[in-house]
Amino acid sequence: MALDDEKLATIQIKLDAIWKASKPALLERLATLESSCGEWLDHPENEDARQTAHDAAHKLAGVLGTFGLARGSQIASEIERIVSTPGHEPLPQMPHLLAELREMIVVKQ
Repeated sequence: MALDDEKLATIQIKLDAIWKASKPALLERLATLESSCGEWLDHPENEDARQTAHDAAHKLAGVLGTFGLARGSQIASEIERIVSTPGHEPLPQMPHLLAELREMIVVKQ
C-alpha cells in the first residue's frame, strides 16, 4: 500500500517536530563526542575517553539517518570505527570529521 502525499506530509511534519525536540540532546551528545575525541587525541592512552567517544558516535550514527542526515550517520559511523579498537591511534582527520558533523546537525532546521 503506497502512501499518498497527504500521509507523507503528515509523517514529515511529525519527524520535523521530533527533530526539534531531539536536537538539544543530539547537540549535547555531539559535545560529548567532541570533548572525548579531543581528550583521546591529546592522550591516546585514555581508554575512558575512547570508550565515551565510541558510545556517543554509535548513538549518533544510529539516529541521524532517521532525520535525513545520511551523511551525518556515515561520519558518525566512521568516527565509531576509528575509536572502536582499544589501543588504536587517533587519526588526524578526526577534527575535520567532527566539524563536518557539527555543521550538519546545527544547520538542520
